[in-house]
Amino acid sequence: MCKILITLAFIGIFWATTAHTPAHVHVNPINNQLIQAVIQVESRGNPKAISKKGSLGLMQIRFSVWGKELKKVGIIKTRQDLFCPEKNVLAGTYILTKYHRASKGNMRKTLKKYSGNAKGYHNKIMEATWKTEERTE
Repeated sequence: MCKILITLAFIGIFWATTAHTPAHVHVNPINNQLIQAVIQVESRGNPKAISKKGSLGLMQIRFSVWGKELKKVGIIKTRQDLFCPEKNVLAGTYILTKYHRASKGNMRKTLKKYSGNAKGYHNKIMEATWKTEERTE
């Protein structure tokens, strides 16, 4: 868990500093609480989780959809890398950030794309986010 939290902190810094605006101006809504909520909803924290559709790891990344791009940007080298918690979280954050930008900052649309249009997904994530906030206070 410690490695994951360190990775989450790194990801927040990474995405904030790779934007075209200065880091102090760019606020990344893909924060640790959102990532933890997605992990809870998608895999219940199981880094070895595999869905019926072939989604892998903590954030349930579909290698058949994202593998080529994730390799190209250097997040993974093989399908098996998605079972590594740090790489899976980095991949999931990359995907969420990409969808968030494409959705022009609309979190509901971002989560709808991430889930493949799963009904009620946004509400599940928001509920899990609130639970995460309660645990950290």
